[in-house]
Amino acid sequence: MTAITVFATQNILNAGLHLVPIDQDNTGDIDDYTYSSGQSDGRKARNAALELGIPDGHTIYFAVDTDMTEDENLANAIPYFKGVASVMNHYKIGVYGPRNTCLMVSDAVSAVKYSYVSNMSTGFSGNLGFSQPLNWAFINSMKLALKVICQLVTRLVSHMKTKGLLI
Repeated sequence: MTAITVFATQNILNAGLHLVPIDQDNTGDIDDYTYSSGQSDGRKARNAALELGIPDGHTIYFAVDTDMTEDENLANAIPYFKGVASVMNHYKIGVYGPRNTCLMVSDAVSAVKYSYVSNMSTGFSGNLGFSQPLNWAFINSMKLALKVICQLVTRLVSHMKTKGLLI
C-alpha cells in the first residue's frame, strides 16, 4: 500500500520541494530480509514510484530498521539488497539503517548508491564505534533534525507568503 497520493507527490515536486521515498514493507524481523523479499520489495517500490510520477533517476531508500550484527548483515541484509538490485530499474537504490548495515551493504552491493543513516537509534550496536559511510546522503540525528525542521518551517512560511499553501 502506498502511503502518499499522486496528488500530494506532484504538489511536493511542483513546489520545488524534495521527496525522500523510504520503502519498509516488513516487520523488522531479521528473517524478513532475503533475496526473494528484496526482489518483491524492489518491484513494489519501483511500481509505486512510477505510479506516483517520481522522476527516473530518483533514489529510493530501503529500510533495515533493525539492529543486525555483522553475520546477520552478511546473511540477510546483503542478499536482500542484491534482490532489490536485481529488479530495480528507473531508480537509484539507497539503504536506510544503522551505520554498520549501511557500510556493509554499500560495500557489498555496487547498486546501492547512498546511505540514510539512522543515528537516532542510539541503542543499536550497529551505530556504536562505526564510522559514517562515505556515501551518506542523510543522517538522522537530533541536532540535525532540529536544524532541518527550522529550515523547513522557514521555507514553508516563506512559500505560504509568496505562493500560497499547495498541499
